Amino acid sequence: MPKVNVRPREQASAGEQVVMPVEAAPARRKLGTAQADFRVPDDFDASLPEEVLRGFER
Repeated sequence: MPKVNVRPREQASAGEQVVMPVEAAPARRKLGTAQADFRVPDDFDASLPEEVLRGFER
């Protein structure tokens, strides 16, 4: 495993070669696999109560 640089900006500015680790992209998820794990309530898109809305206006 290559040595990971702690100060890559300073080293690159000084003309040194900088090795940055690259992680593999995460595996794609299959859609629909959590359907039985939760249920969206019927009032999901209903307006929030006034006291909650006032909290956003502070």
